[in-house]
Amino acid sequence: WDGVTRTAYYSPRFKEILRYAPDTDTSAWPEYFDLVHPEDRPWVYDKFRGHIMGKGPEGAQELHEPVVYRLRRSDATYVWVEAVGASVRDANGYATRFIASFSDISERRFQEEALRAGVRLREEVERMSRHDLKTPLNSMIAMSRLLREGGQLGQEEEELLGAIERAGYRIL
Repeated sequence: WDGVTRTAYYSPRFKEILRYAPDTDTSAWPEYFDLVHPEDRPWVYDKFRGHIMGKGPEGAQELHEPVVYRLRRSDATYVWVEAVGASVRDANGYATRFIASFSDISERRFQEEALRAGVRLREEVERMSRHDLKTPLNSMIAMSRLLREGGQLGQEEEELLGAIERAGYRIL
């Protein structure tokens, strides 16, 4: 981005990330922030503006911390990107140039979300097993123990109830 002429250059790789042909004419593209997902746009704009408006020594190249957000592709879907950039400033501290590098992190975001979903599923299964299985198992163990302690069973019945009790403890 050229801060003096207020023009932007988009590399062939950037166009590819957005599913445009590398030789696509970008002169008619909307303002960059119109490509940013509506939910991300306000805070991405604020971060960019804060960086551009920040003061620094002449000719200094200040790095912008990595920012993760979504950009609209040519097919109206969105791609997750991680952007990092640097500003070059004039004698007044004005950013005369902003250079950014973008990485498509959609796959990484998908994997992270799948991992989070897996963790949520595991936690739900653990909760169910603690609640939905523990109560009936405790009842089975207690009833088999009470029947055995009643002393009115034959050897075979006592062995069967002992097996039920041991199996219940193993499951717990």
